[in-house]
Amino acid sequence: MATLIFEFDFDERPEFEAESRGYLSHVKVRTDNDMVYPVLFYDPVRLVQDLDEACKSGNRFIAEPGLIVLRSITLRDMQAAVDRLEAEGYFDRLARFASDQIIDPANSNKTAALTASGNAQDQDARCRDAWQRLANNRDDEMENTFCYQLFELKRFDRKLFLSLCEDMDLVLEKRAAPKENYKLLVWIISCIFRSVFSHFDKSDSYTITNFDAGMSQQWGSEYLEELRVLLEKTIDVAIE
Repeated sequence: MATLIFEFDFDERPEFEAESRGYLSHVKVRTDNDMVYPVLFYDPVRLVQDLDEACKSGNRFIAEPGLIVLRSITLRDMQAAVDRLEAEGYFDRLARFASDQIIDPANSNKTAALTASGNAQDQDARCRDAWQRLANNRDDEMENTFCYQLFELKRFDRKLFLSLCEDMDLVLEKRAAPKENYKLLVWIISCIFRSVFSHFDKSDSYTITNFDAGMSQQWGSEYLEELRVLLEKTIDVAIE
């Protein structure tokens, strides 16, 4: 049986959010032979939306390592999919990653301690990387960030938005940064709100060029709530 490895606690709320988004990254699969593989889950609706968005940007494809399309992004469907794929030899055809999850029964205590230490270091590294990517959004010269695309190019990049939200989720889950750092999250969220509200304000000249009816519906049904939850989490962390 394959084991799903999440970079954050995947309980009922993250599962609900992933199912609503139709997209989940930062996941790996450990197979019975102790090999670890990166995977990325999509549902058909989100895949079509992201493909349409990619086509508008001149890229007529979506290609991600370990991309798996599910009927819906639920823990049950993800587990069923990776179990079946492992049985069919799918993961043997992917680029392999050495597993840090192997436990030597003859020396289990020592190995477990080393594994825990290695996992903690990996979590710290991922958190630092996430903070750096978030900080890049305040750099006007970093063109590959969501904020640059939104503020300077007036484009709402779905994929960059999802990655941005996942980075914020990760650092909020870790809760190890100085309180001052969380002001960055408030700045990002408030600027996104301001930009979208300006887009809908007929008296404002600012317009998001690719904010069509479909994206507008997705904003109202999903993205707005996701940012509200992230802002609520940020405030909770900041006042602890």
